[in-house]
Amino acid sequence: MWVYLLPVSKLPHAVSLSTPVILSIVFASAYLALGPGCFFSVDEVVVEEAAQSLYLRSTLEIPGMNTAVRGRAGAYYGHRGPGLGYISMPFVTIGSFLDNRIGSLQGGTAAGRPLGTLEHPLRWGGRFSIFGALVTNAVVGGLTVAILYLIALRFGVGHSVALAFACATGAATLLVSESTHFFQHPLETFSLLCGFWFLSGTDRETHARRAWLGGLSIGLAMLARPNAAPAAVVIWLYGALVARGQAKNGDRGPWLSMVARSAAGPAVSVVLYLMYNYVQYGDIFKTGYGGENGILRFSLIEPTKALIAYIASPALSVFLFAPVMLSILFVWKQSLKRWPLETKCLLLAAGAHFFTIASIPVWDGAIAYGPRYVLAAILLLMPLTLPAFEMAFKERIRTWRIAMAAMILLGVFVQIVGVAVYVATNEWYYNSQNIYESRAFLFLPAASPVWVQLQDLLAGRNIIPWAWRAVSQPGPALVLLIVLAAVIAAGTWLLRIARSPDGGPAVPEVSILTMSSLVLLGFFATSPVVAPVQQRIVDHLNAGLAAQQSGRDVEAEELYALVLSLDPGNKFALHNLALLYEKIGKTTESVLLYERVLASDPTFTPSVRNIARARYDLADYEGAVENYRRAVELSPSDDDLRTDLAWALLNASRFQEAREVCNEVLAHDSRNAAAQAILARLPN
Repeated sequence: MWVYLLPVSKLPHAVSLSTPVILSIVFASAYLALGPGCFFSVDEVVVEEAAQSLYLRSTLEIPGMNTAVRGRAGAYYGHRGPGLGYISMPFVTIGSFLDNRIGSLQGGTAAGRPLGTLEHPLRWGGRFSIFGALVTNAVVGGLTVAILYLIALRFGVGHSVALAFACATGAATLLVSESTHFFQHPLETFSLLCGFWFLSGTDRETHARRAWLGGLSIGLAMLARPNAAPAAVVIWLYGALVARGQAKNGDRGPWLSMVARSAAGPAVSVVLYLMYNYVQYGDIFKTGYGGENGILRFSLIEPTKALIAYIASPALSVFLFAPVMLSILFVWKQSLKRWPLETKCLLLAAGAHFFTIASIPVWDGAIAYGPRYVLAAILLLMPLTLPAFEMAFKERIRTWRIAMAAMILLGVFVQIVGVAVYVATNEWYYNSQNIYESRAFLFLPAASPVWVQLQDLLAGRNIIPWAWRAVSQPGPALVLLIVLAAVIAAGTWLLRIARSPDGGPAVPEVSILTMSSLVLLGFFATSPVVAPVQQRIVDHLNAGLAAQQSGRDVEAEELYALVLSLDPGNKFALHNLALLYEKIGKTTESVLLYERVLASDPTFTPSVRNIARARYDLADYEGAVENYRRAVELSPSDDDLRTDLAWALLNASRFQEAREVCNEVLAHDSRNAAAQAILARLPN
C-alpha cells in the first residue's frame, strides 16, 4: 500500500503550531525533566507549605522553620510574596492528593528520598506536593523563553534570529537552574518581561487593548517579589511614553485612558499585598521582611561591593552564569541606535532591580547556584544581545558565529553542572572551610559553585535529578520521563517547520490572565488564622491522628510538624510521629522521639513500652532492659511486658534475672508459652 507523505513545506497548518507555544512546551518539559524533584532551601519550602496549607486548611499557617515568621494568632508564616504560592496551588493540590493516596515517609523515585528534620522528616524532599510545586516553575520558565522570542520579534529581527536568541537564553543562562527550583525569581522575571512586551506595542489599537494586561503583568511581578517594584515602575513609565507617542494631534484622552489601564494592575497588587500582610500579621504595613536580612540599607558601599561581585566574582558573575551577556559589551551601541527608547528602558529597569537587591544585607543570595537574585536583571538585558545574534545567525559572520557558539556552549556547560548536583553541597563546602559568614567564598575560585559542584559531578556524588533516579529505578517515574523526552523531541522537530508566530500573542495573554485569576482565587480562598494556639494544637492533633489511622502518613507528618511548631514538647505529637518512623523501619529516629516524650513525662506508658521495644530491635538490650523495667513498674500486672523484659535480659546475658522474671510470670500463669520458651533457652 502506497502512503503519500506531504513535504515539510506542505504540512497542514494545524500541525505547524505557533513557535511561542512550541517553545514554552519544549522548555517547560526540559526544565521539569532536569529538575531535582526536591528542594534544597527553606525559602522554597515556606512557599510550597503556604500553598499546601491553603488547599488543606484554607489558611497560610505553616510549620515553624528558620525563615518562617510568627504572626497572627501565634502562627508561623512564609512571609514571601503571595504570587508564586497562589499560582502553584493547582500543582501542589495534585501533589498533595497523590501524597494522600500513594505517598510514603520513605519518599519515592520522582519525589526523592526523605529530606528534613526529626520533627518534619519530609521538609525538603520525599513529597509529591514538592514535585508538583517544581512543575510550576518549569512551566513559568518555558513561558519565559516564549516571551523572549516574542520580544525579539517585536524588536524587528527575523524568525531564525529570534528563535536562536530565545533557545540560547533558555539553555545557556541562569534561567535553566532557576526553572528547576522553586524560588520566585522566574515568575518575577516572566511578569516583568510580559509587562515590557504588552506595553511596547506600536499598533495603536492593539496597544490600547493590551495596556491593562501590561499593568496586570507588572502587578504580578510585584506580588511575586516586592523588590520588583522599581523595575515595574520603569517599565510602566516606558509604556506611558510609548502611549504618548501614539497620541494623534495632541489628543490626550486615549493616552490618559491607556495610562490608567496600565496603572490598574499595580494599584490592585498593592491593595492585595496589604491584605496579605493583614491576614498574616494583623497589620497591613507589616510584611515579615523586618528582620535584619530584609531591611533595605541605601548606601554606596554595599551596592559597589555587589556590583563588583556580580561582574567579577567566580561565585556570582553574571558573565559566568549567562556568558552570552558578554556580547552586550560589543553591541550595546547598536542596540541603543536601533531601539533607543527600549534600550534605555531595559537598562534602567535592570539597574533599578539590581540597586534594590544590592541594598539588602544578603545581596549575595546566600546559598545558591549563581546570582539568582538578579535573574530578572539578567533577562531584562538579554534583548540587547540581539545585534550579536543577527551577526552570528543572519549575516553569518564567522568571528561572531564562533564567539556566540563558544559563549552558548559555556553557558550550557555551567547550567548542566548546576542542575546535576544538589545545590546544598555549596553550603557544606563553605561551612567546612569556614568561609561563609565572612563572604570570603565570593572571590575564591575554589569556592565557586560551578567548581564545587563539578567536582561532585565528576566523582558521582550528590547527583540530584529525578531523571537519574528514574532510569536506575524503572517504574511510573520512568514512564513520565519517557513522555517528557518524547514531547521535547517532537517539539524540537516542530520548531524546524514553524515559521511564524501566529497565535503567539495568545501565550502571554492567556498566561497572565490565568496567573492573575489564580492569585485572585487564592486571595478569596484565604482565611485568617483566628483560633487560639491551644485550640489549633488539639485540632491539628486530632486531624493528624485521623490521617494516620487512615493511612495518610504524609498528611499526618505535616500536621504533627505544625503541632510541634506551636508546642515543641507535645508528647502526643512526638509519640505518634515516632510510630510513623517505626512503620518505615527508622527505629533510631523513633527512639530519639520517644526519649523526648519521656524527658517531659517519664510516666507516659505508651512511649515507655515502645522505646523498650525499639531499643530491643536495635540490639540495645541493656537499654531495653532499663525501659522494660520502667514499663513493668507502670503496669505491674502485664505479663506480656514481663516476658518482653525476660527476652531482653536473656539477650543481655543476664540469665539469673531472666529466670526470676519467668518464674514470677509462671507463678500465676503456669501455661505462659513465652516464659516457658525463655526458660528453655536459658543455660543450666
